[in-house]
Amino acid sequence: MKILESAPNRYDKGIQILTFGRLNKYYDDLISHIKKGQKVLDIGCGTGALTLKAAQIGAKVKGIDDNSQMLEIAQKRVAAANLAQNIQLSEMGAGELESEESKSYDAVMSGLCFSELSD
Repeated sequence: MKILESAPNRYDKGIQILTFGRLNKYYDDLISHIKKGQKVLDIGCGTGALTLKAAQIGAKVKGIDDNSQMLEIAQKRVAAANLAQNIQLSEMGAGELESEESKSYDAVMSGLCFSELSD
């Protein structure tokens, strides 16, 4: 996935190919557990696909990613979907979450970032 992240403008198309088009179903399954009004953290939000799905059902979402280029694409998608009031994007890694209050969120989700974690 690092190869795809090195070309963020092609990430979404590439990841659909790698997952044989099944990613949207996986995301829909994840989102089925999110409720309107919940505060949700999306770790490794990338280009914002999962973040947007949660916000579209009325969740307040904080998406974090350590790749600024991916976040730029996510920010454009948030603006295009007119969901800025429900989404906060931050450039940070999961290891930087220590400053967050332990009960800040009703749900934590992550689409594809766990393959990126190092030892």
